[in-house]
Amino acid sequence: MRYKSFLFIFINILIIDLVCSNPLLAQDYPNKPIRIITGSSPDFPVRIYGKKMTEAWGQQIIAESIPTASGKIAAETVARSKPDGYTLLNAVPSLMIANAVQGNYPDLSKDFTPVAITNLLPFVFVVAKDIEVNTVEAFIKLVKSQPGKINYGATNGTFPHLAIELFKSMTKTDFFHIPFKNTNDTALALVSGQVQVTVIPYGSVAALHQSGKVVVLAVTSSDRSPLLPDIPTLSESGLKGYNLLGWNAFVAPIGTPTETIHQLNTHIRKSFKDPEVIKQLNAIGNDPGLDLSPQQLGDFFKAEVSKWNKLVNEVKIKID
Repeated sequence: MRYKSFLFIFINILIIDLVCSNPLLAQDYPNKPIRIITGSSPDFPVRIYGKKMTEAWGQQIIAESIPTASGKIAAETVARSKPDGYTLLNAVPSLMIANAVQGNYPDLSKDFTPVAITNLLPFVFVVAKDIEVNTVEAFIKLVKSQPGKINYGATNGTFPHLAIELFKSMTKTDFFHIPFKNTNDTALALVSGQVQVTVIPYGSVAALHQSGKVVVLAVTSSDRSPLLPDIPTLSESGLKGYNLLGWNAFVAPIGTPTETIHQLNTHIRKSFKDPEVIKQLNAIGNDPGLDLSPQQLGDFFKAEVSKWNKLVNEVKIKID
């Protein structure tokens, strides 16, 4: 009888110790700073949502940038981190594109646990003012009347590069690529007349568009952007089915506790409905994120990976 009593007490002590020592079971996540790593993209989602996390949880959010190798090192660093919810990756489509083009990057649909989409980046099809077209249809007509004479600017192997090549494939048009080091250089070249067209995040040309220095013809996503309700989609403009969406998402290492992922997801989805967050996102040319659960985000990633892989194969993209 004494033995049974001792065993009962011992087991209860173990259970109490387990609950107290396990942050998940004790429901005290987060109890230390959270590190969110960004690759080659801007870290504004980390700053905007990090502030809300700190306000809600009282823990510091550390924004860390590892911009080398097009985000590969950043992604690998997070994938190898302890799966405890304290190291996240600020992921973007460029990681999927780099993997589709080069094949040696972490796979967002397999190598991470999805957390939440934080924001959407409207990419726009934009032309130089001096070519004097105001619709996609007029641009296509212009290019077909001058085969091989119109050029476009884009960084090699990126969203804009693939977006333009898809446009050319769907419209059976012929215009040539001038590579640029980054988005800012492309925008400046568009204004100066060095290039006639590009696809670019709207935030990079918002001021130029609003001042009439460039002409935005369409957005690349299947739905119009709430930020640009009067700008049609490429799909509406004759390229039926055209749908390339820009986004940021937080992801965690495989094995991160489900309850931790749920807590992060719930907080982020609540935050991007906050008027202050919406205002901050809109100020830099972004829309709030997609209202997806981690499971739905996982399905979204699978579809996005499939789409980019298919596009790379179809347009036979090459790094110039």
